Amino acid sequence: MAEDEQTNNPAPTVTQSSGTIDDELLKSILLKTQYLKAEDIAKAEEYTKKKQVSLFNYLINQNILAYEFLGQAVAEYYGVEFADLEVYQPSKKNISLIPADVGQTYRVVVYQVTDQAIAVATDNPTKPGLVEALQGVLGSNRPIKVLYALPDELNESLLYYRKSLATRFNQIIQQQAHVAPEIIDEIIKDATAFKVSDIHLEPEKDVVVIRFRIDGVLHEAGQLQKQYYDNILNRIKVQAHMRIDEHNASQDGAIRYEVDGKPVNARISIVPTLDGEKIAIRLLAEYARGLNIKSLGLANNDRLVLEHQAKRPYGMIISTGPTGSGKTTTIYAMMKLINRPEV
Repeated sequence: MAEDEQTNNPAPTVTQSSGTIDDELLKSILLKTQYLKAEDIAKAEEYTKKKQVSLFNYLINQNILAYEFLGQAVAEYYGVEFADLEVYQPSKKNISLIPADVGQTYRVVVYQVTDQAIAVATDNPTKPGLVEALQGVLGSNRPIKVLYALPDELNESLLYYRKSLATRFNQIIQQQAHVAPEIIDEIIKDATAFKVSDIHLEPEKDVVVIRFRIDGVLHEAGQLQKQYYDNILNRIKVQAHMRIDEHNASQDGAIRYEVDGKPVNARISIVPTLDGEKIAIRLLAEYARGLNIKSLGLANNDRLVLEHQAKRPYGMIISTGPTGSGKTTTIYAMMKLINRPEV
């Protein structure tokens, strides 16, 4: 599908390189496609400025527009169909049809393959050179049908192209660059991409094992040669305002990172072990902070009780449960509920 066939609008780029939807452009699209009225947008702008959240997250979390309706609105703006990756995730076989360099450069994956056409999903259907690049790798035997996908869902499919942490660590070390900060950045980027709640850096005799906790379960994400660990440990201590000369006692601190323009709060805990100091990092990223009480999945009666108790001027609410059960997320959702100037 040629670019001039996709839309009658000049269609400025809606998605940024980080895979997010720009608030101003999203506002323009929703008004133009008449999914929202001007007064709804004004109310949304007031809220997003006050709470410092994106327009997209506000619309989803406040149940103003369903996820698929937002995707449909942007797709209509581009003049293409909407690919709902939340409902239908492309298979790894289909994703592998496009080489990693092309897939990552154009943020595109093969959505479906039929005898009639090859459907691809991207969050920027009007990116210059997209169709030509796809024809170069997919061939021209069948027409290529370009669909629009929401950035967050597309990001999950694009994770298939990511090289392993060990491979990227070796590349950083071979470049003899700033090894410690670059390795930490790669770990944090991977953790936010996979929606990790905890990162564990566990020193052993010769290596440091990096593990991610996803949905309450720890998975080994990679290993690092131990000779580089001291610099990483010291950098994290400095960033978290801990003592770098303390090696025999536990320490706690906090760091705020920024990944693709989005803040990520990290609670740091360092504990001495026989093989060195172990680092545990609890993350609270945008995907967790965007939640509110309504989006936690509570039964309606339970939610009403919780909202009532949270607004009381005194008392205590105890959030308990096993690791990964959502204690921190629940607490942040409750804090958002009562976050007013007078509280």
